[in-house]
Amino acid sequence: MKGSFMYELQTQHPSTNAAAFLSKLTEHQLYAREFFNKELLNSINQMSSPDNIAFYYFNTHGQFLSVLTQDGLTLKADSPYASYAGLDVVRHTAHRDAVHDHLTYFNTTPRLYKSTDVISGDHYDESSYTAYIEEHFGCHYSVTLAFGMFAYIQVVLYKTKEHGDFTQEEMNWLEQLYIYLASAYRTFKKYEQSNIIADIMSKVIDSGERAFFVCDDFSHMLSCNEMAENCLDELLGPQALDTMNPEDTCPWLPFLIDAHENEPAGSIHEHTIKDFTFRVRVYDRTYSNGIVDRYYWVTILRKGEQQSHEKSSPLSLFTRSEQHVASLLDQGLTYQEIADELVISFHTVKKHVQSIYKKCGVKNRAQFSCWLKKARKA
Repeated sequence: MKGSFMYELQTQHPSTNAAAFLSKLTEHQLYAREFFNKELLNSINQMSSPDNIAFYYFNTHGQFLSVLTQDGLTLKADSPYASYAGLDVVRHTAHRDAVHDHLTYFNTTPRLYKSTDVISGDHYDESSYTAYIEEHFGCHYSVTLAFGMFAYIQVVLYKTKEHGDFTQEEMNWLEQLYIYLASAYRTFKKYEQSNIIADIMSKVIDSGERAFFVCDDFSHMLSCNEMAENCLDELLGPQALDTMNPEDTCPWLPFLIDAHENEPAGSIHEHTIKDFTFRVRVYDRTYSNGIVDRYYWVTILRKGEQQSHEKSSPLSLFTRSEQHVASLLDQGLTYQEIADELVISFHTVKKHVQSIYKKCGVKNRAQFSCWLKKARKA
């Protein structure tokens, strides 16, 4: 039965479908290379039964890149939407609001755009938007769910004129769907970023540099090791460290990275500030849909210090005691087992682990293991 999003919830076992969908999301957020892919589109379509569905992808400036439908992915050059994107008032509204609100990967508050709310009811039936979705999707109404940096991913569900516009009950259900998807996407991005950070850290170790941090293109500080924190504290004062939350914009980062927005991946630039040299490297994560997430890894060299060109062990970042703890931690021992093995207290193990994580710029054992594995391969 098409056209009723509530259909799956009105079956004899309504919780079964939601539970199965959440189970799929749990696996999807951990194992998918790209979150908003064909598998997810099919899962949403199967559970919600819209008349049609599409995923639209944009860059962070709102420029159209590609669209995914049940027929597959179509890039900008081959998509009829490319010539219409500039007129799509629903898409423009979602992007404008996202820029105003600084929407990021981590938002889980529902952002839904019902086409008949965006376009005046008196003009809706004759609008260019309605004509477009009628021609290409055979539908008359839509709801857009906006995700990611500045709404660069938009999930659009469609209904025919025969089935009518989206009811309030359906909108309430779609808000819940949004929360499911946004929460899973948030976890996916954090896991993906932890792998990116681990990859970058292995490159840092291979470069022979010691003080470093990793940030994204939107001035979110994703990771910063203890040596870099000490440099930043000396240069900018302790207040600089208070602004380094991975989900908030760091106010002093644009000074280092904004000039490199259009630089190619892999490019390296240096900035000297007082007694410190900041070496900024560009790192891009690309996706099949055309989206590019840009990251920067920045190393800091104090005046008078020499960069070592000899490859060192990843454990050389730690004190001798921390090296013993890190080795046992990597073997999978619990804190208590490490304490027993080294004949030290549980509290001492915990302090060593906290110091190890801080120096690596990781937050948990899984991230540390990933970092160590990649660092050894570098």
